[in-house]
Formats: sequence, C-alpha cells, structure tokens
Amino acid sequence: MIFGLRGFRGSLFAASIMVAMPVATSVTATFLPSVAMAQTVASIAVEGNRRVDVETIRSYFRPGPSGRLDQGVIDDGLKALIETGLFQDVKINQAGGRLVVSVVENPVIGRVAFEGNKKVKDDQLNAEVQSKARGTLSRPMVQSDAQRISEIYRRSGRYDVSVTPEIIEQPNNRVDLVFTINEGAKTGVKSLPLVPRFGRYL
Repeated sequence: MIFGLRGFRGSLFAASIMVAMPVATSVTATFLPSVAMAQTVASIAVEGNRRVDVETIRSYFRPGPSGRLDQGVIDDGLKALIETGLFQDVKINQAGGRLVVSVVENPVIGRVAFEGNKKVKDDQLNAEVQSKARGTLSRPMVQSDAQRISEIYRRSGRYDVSVTPEIIEQPNNRVDLVFTINEGAKTGVKSLPLVPRFGRYL
C-alpha cells in the first residue's frame, strides 16, 4: 500500500517572475483508501534521510491514547513532514507489516548570488531575501524572494523589472541559487498639461 505527496523535482528550476505575474507552484497529492495500522511510532522505519535524524521524522507521527497508528495519524504525519520544508518528496509504504517512511531531502544552499543588478547592491538584496547560504532550499521561498527583489525595484520606480531565479545543482546534495535581474528602465511621471480654470492656469 502506498500513499504519499510528491513535491517538485528537476535538475534545474528557472522561473521568470514579472512584477505583477508571480509564478504559481503545483503539488499533487495522492491518498489511497484508509486502513488501520497496528504499528507504534517506535516501529516506523525511515529511508533516504541524510541530515534529518530518524527520531525527528518519527516525532511527526503522534498516535492517540492507544499508542497505535491509524490512518488519520499517518495522514497528519505525512502532511506535517511536507510542511517542514525539509523534504522535496515523502512517501509512506506498508511493507512486511511495518510502516516505511521514505524521504528525499531538499538540498542545502551553498551560495546565494545576484546577477544584473546595478541600481541595488548585493548587500541590500541579501538582507531582503529569506533564502540563505547553508540553509535548506525551499522552492516556494525562492519564488517569494524573487517577488521581494521585484518590489525593491518597484519602490524606486522600475516597474518593468524581471527576476529569474536559477537553482544550479552541486555535488553532495548542495545547490547554488542565482537571481538574474533585468532592471528595466525607470518609469517617471510625465508633466501634466496646464488646464485653464476660471481664466487661470493651474
């Protein structure tokens, strides 16, 4: 029996985010019919983890007073693991009378870089984005960061700015995150024509 929630995959993620056109994310969830489980939390087997220890993963499955894992507990644990942002994929299988949690961890960010920015310095952009070097990569957060960068430029009158984040895979489950910025032209306010009113010009 298999039920799980798959996150994003891909060796390269690049999405242009225009000022008024954020890129949407998509997640597909698949749940098979419920089934009672006799296992306890201590009997959960964990596969695929590298940085997150087994007990931390088990801690997201919280049984009721009986101490047993029913379908509701398993569903809640699965959702909670996904919501941590630590994993790009989580699957739960029942095999050999045991509950097996298989995870694919999100990579660690090696560096965050900015390209094409001339009007805004790297230090200011680094202070605004939430994705940080040595932190865990979160694709929704990367998109949010691109929107934050766009907003900085909007405040200075550059409304046609575009920001393209790229995730570049590196060895040992690490990535480099690069934001390529097209600053666009500064949009000014044109002078208003003089309008006659009561024999005078405003």
